[in-house]
Amino acid sequence: MAVRDSRDSVPRETALPVDERRLREALAQLDGMHRALTTLLGRPSGEDAGDAIRAAIAELPEARPAIRLLGAFSVEFNGRPVTLSAGGKSVAVLKFLAASGTQTVPRDRILDALWPEVPASVAASRLRSALHALRRVFADQGGVQGTRGGEVVAYDHGQYLLFPGTLLVTDVDLFEDAWARGQEYDRAGERGLAVASYERAERLYRGDFLEQDAYLDWTSVRREQLRDAYLTLLARLAHLYIERGEDMAAISCCHKLLRRDDCNEEAYRLLIEAHGRRGDRNAALRWYDICERELARVLGMPPSEGTRAAREAVLSATGGTEPVRLATAG
Repeated sequence: MAVRDSRDSVPRETALPVDERRLREALAQLDGMHRALTTLLGRPSGEDAGDAIRAAIAELPEARPAIRLLGAFSVEFNGRPVTLSAGGKSVAVLKFLAASGTQTVPRDRILDALWPEVPASVAASRLRSALHALRRVFADQGGVQGTRGGEVVAYDHGQYLLFPGTLLVTDVDLFEDAWARGQEYDRAGERGLAVASYERAERLYRGDFLEQDAYLDWTSVRREQLRDAYLTLLARLAHLYIERGEDMAAISCCHKLLRRDDCNEEAYRLLIEAHGRRGDRNAALRWYDICERELARVLGMPPSEGTRAAREAVLSATGGTEPVRLATAG
């Protein structure tokens, strides 16, 4: 960029600092906007416009979820947070329908999930009561302008749909979209865009799926699916950070991995490599010792050949000898 020095009229070049990570995120955002427009303009005229717009919103890197299912459950409608009671079946129904996104949900599926041990007639009565209470919650907080017929939950031929006619977006939708897009970039060799998408997915993952409802059977499979995706994402992101020489960012990813899976050997190996690259021999060997101890304690097995090789590489690079190990209790 050419600027003029106030002391004379001769232009001179000024070097502007570049934040590479923000630049990657900006590129990903532009790419997402392009994909969103392509989605909208490229749909056949016979397809549902609402579905096309929802798909376009999911492509936008900074789309804001109306419902958060990862971590603490929360709902925002028309830009306002909705105050919900701590428990009750009305909130349980809301969570179940929100987890289904834009798909209609058969009544029997709701009854089986929320009232599995209750006779069908009794369960159906409880569902009606819960829906009445749910509609009252939204009515008391300004209603639900913008939905089809002003409904919180629509019912048609045994099927329920949350916020009919609206562009319902959850953080699960956005997380899975960012994760999938990152994988696409990764396969195409677009490492910078892959990192930006993975980073966005990681930020969206504030906690496990409906973590306050871990005791409910219907949440368990979805929770494990999303948790597996998150752990895989963290490991891949750590690899890419190491490739780029961003060792501290890789270390941070590995710490997050181990907080959720303290026997994740890949995370230990990456920590050994990252600390070794930074010349921190003690930290690298300390993580090897922790890995060895945890794998023996929980799984009854030693570290793999790859993890042992990472330790040997640290010892060779630092010219060190085998460290003296302190005796452990027990």
